[in-house]
Amino acid sequence: MASVSVAVAPVWNREETFGPAITAGLALLPFAIAVIGVVTARAGHDAWFSVEDGLAENTQVGLLLAGAVLSGAVTRAWRRRGERAVAALYAALAVALVFLAGEEISWGQRIFGFATPEDFARYNIQHETTVHNTYLFTRVFNLGQLVLGTIAGIVPLLPWRPVVPARYAAQAGALVPPVALAPYFGMTGAWRAYRMMSDHALAAPWVAHYSEVIELVLYLGIFLFVLLKWRAIRTLPG
Repeated sequence: MASVSVAVAPVWNREETFGPAITAGLALLPFAIAVIGVVTARAGHDAWFSVEDGLAENTQVGLLLAGAVLSGAVTRAWRRRGERAVAALYAALAVALVFLAGEEISWGQRIFGFATPEDFARYNIQHETTVHNTYLFTRVFNLGQLVLGTIAGIVPLLPWRPVVPARYAAQAGALVPPVALAPYFGMTGAWRAYRMMSDHALAAPWVAHYSEVIELVLYLGIFLFVLLKWRAIRTLPG
């Protein structure tokens, strides 16, 4: 297994060989989305991200489900290579993405029109059939976004490759986002830190819904991450 990892380490970098124009475009896209969110909100046109089942939320669901499918493909590819640990992580990611997609659409509640169970209604902030909007798990999910965003936003910018043993180069490359995707995650971490430290009462009403824009950026980043890892692993021998 060590010889395989050493042999494919240079190939793994194919995911980042887009050229400066595409790399810059990928890195700048989350900022463009964030700016569009602010500009449209200040102009009074925030419905695309502030209403349920709007453009932002539906796009999030599509990205999550597409990311789950690709995560399954990456899982199978790593299992074929005998890398069970990496395969297990991508399998867990696939399950997590499906779960998040279900949460975003309240598990079909608004589609099929079923009532919120009493237990959920009692503890759910929005009185919907979701877990992440309960009084307890809202804090857990926000903290998770802070941690994920901070780590995944910083690590790609660090010189991590020279310190990783050659035998684990491919495995490490399977888990670390490309540099161009660091802003997608870093923006999420920065937003969660800001919301935790700021006085919500002083913010404009649309700011409470702006998290949907940040989540759109995050889920786009996750989708691109899995897409690029799938693209890269197809070049590996075996």
